[in-house]
Amino acid sequence: MVRSHLNFVQQSIAELDKKIDNIVTPYESAITLLCTIPGVDRTSAITIISEIGIDMSQFANSKRLCCWAGLMFNAWQ
Repeated sequence: MVRSHLNFVQQSIAELDKKIDNIVTPYESAITLLCTIPGVDRTSAITIISEIGIDMSQFANSKRLCCWAGLMFNAWQ
Protein backbone atom coordinates (compact mmCIF):
# COMPACT_ATOMS: atom_id res chain seq x y z
CA MET A 1 0.00 0.00 0.00
CA VAL A 2 2.86 2.39 0.80
CA ARG A 3 4.55 1.59 -2.49
CA SER A 4 1.41 2.36 -4.51
CA HIS A 5 0.99 5.65 -2.64
CA LEU A 6 4.63 6.54 -3.31
CA ASN A 7 4.17 5.73 -7.01
CA PHE A 8 1.08 7.95 -7.10
CA VAL A 9 2.99 10.82 -5.48
CA GLN A 10 5.92 10.44 -7.88
CA GLN A 11 3.57 10.40 -10.86
CA SER A 12 1.77 13.49 -9.57
CA ILE A 13 5.08 15.32 -9.16
CA ALA A 14 6.16 14.37 -12.69
CA GLU A 15 2.86 15.65 -14.11
CA LEU A 16 3.19 18.89 -12.18
CA ASP A 17 6.77 19.35 -13.40
CA LYS A 18 5.55 18.99 -16.99
CA LYS A 19 2.82 21.57 -16.42
CA ILE A 20 5.33 24.02 -14.93
CA ASP A 21 7.69 23.50 -17.87
CA ASN A 22 4.81 24.29 -20.28
CA ILE A 23 3.88 27.43 -18.36
CA VAL A 24 7.45 28.80 -18.23
CA THR A 25 8.31 28.07 -21.89
CA PRO A 26 7.73 31.71 -22.94
CA TYR A 27 10.23 32.81 -20.27
CA GLU A 28 13.13 30.51 -21.16
CA SER A 29 15.43 33.34 -22.22
CA ALA A 30 14.85 35.17 -18.92
CA ILE A 31 15.36 31.92 -17.00
CA THR A 32 18.61 31.27 -18.83
CA LEU A 33 19.82 34.80 -18.11
CA LEU A 34 18.95 34.54 -14.41
CA CYS A 35 20.80 31.23 -14.21
CA THR A 36 24.03 33.07 -15.09
CA ILE A 37 23.90 34.65 -11.62
CA PRO A 38 26.01 32.61 -9.18
CA GLY A 39 23.75 30.62 -6.88
CA VAL A 40 20.64 30.91 -9.06
CA ASP A 41 19.48 27.61 -10.51
CA ARG A 42 16.49 26.93 -12.75
CA THR A 43 14.07 26.53 -9.84
CA SER A 44 15.24 29.80 -8.28
CA ALA A 45 14.97 31.59 -11.63
CA ILE A 46 11.40 30.38 -12.10
CA THR A 47 10.55 31.51 -8.57
CA ILE A 48 12.06 34.95 -9.17
CA ILE A 49 10.10 35.38 -12.40
CA SER A 50 6.88 34.18 -10.77
CA GLU A 51 7.30 36.71 -7.96
CA ILE A 52 8.66 39.73 -9.86
CA GLY A 53 7.79 39.10 -13.50
CA ILE A 54 10.01 40.13 -16.39
CA ASP A 55 9.01 43.80 -16.66
CA MET A 56 11.63 45.64 -14.64
CA SER A 57 10.28 49.07 -15.60
CA GLN A 58 8.30 49.11 -12.36
CA PHE A 59 11.60 49.40 -10.49
CA ALA A 60 13.54 52.64 -11.02
CA ASN A 61 16.84 50.92 -10.24
CA SER A 62 18.37 47.78 -8.76
CA LYS A 63 18.21 49.25 -5.24
CA ARG A 64 14.42 49.54 -5.45
CA LEU A 65 14.14 45.97 -6.69
CA CYS A 66 16.33 44.76 -3.83
CA CYS A 67 14.25 46.71 -1.32
CA TRP A 68 11.04 45.27 -2.74
CA ALA A 69 12.49 41.77 -2.50
CA GLY A 70 13.71 42.40 1.05
CA LEU A 71 17.37 42.12 0.11
CA MET A 72 20.29 44.24 1.21
CA PHE A 73 21.60 46.47 -1.56
CA ASN A 74 25.34 46.34 -2.02
CA ALA A 75 26.40 49.97 -2.37
CA TRP A 76 29.67 48.90 -4.01
CA GLN A 77 27.96 47.69 -7.16
